[in-house]
Amino acid sequence: FGNSVKAMFESMLFLFVQHPFDTGDNLLLSGVISKVKKITLLHTEFIQLSGERVYQPNTVLSGMTIINYSRTKSKTEFIVITLDVGVGPEVLADMMVDMGEHATA
Repeated sequence: FGNSVKAMFESMLFLFVQHPFDTGDNLLLSGVISKVKKITLLHTEFIQLSGERVYQPNTVLSGMTIINYSRTKSKTEFIVITLDVGVGPEVLADMMVDMGEHATA
């Protein structure tokens, strides 16, 4: 019972005092980009770019480095491009160059 109360208290401090994210924010957690789907007192539900749902205890999140793309001044858009395994490296390199030129235009 004592551990449950401790976890709830730590989660409340994390969510209400630190308040690092809101529902709908795009975060980088442990190298994975995720969108905050639902926040509860004990855990937070994320949806990764792959569509997987991940449930993370808030006590674990409080010890992680969180990058919140939704609160940064420079906005980022993510585009998922699916290619056939037969696409050659030259074609892929050309696509990367074209996308870089388009992004800076």
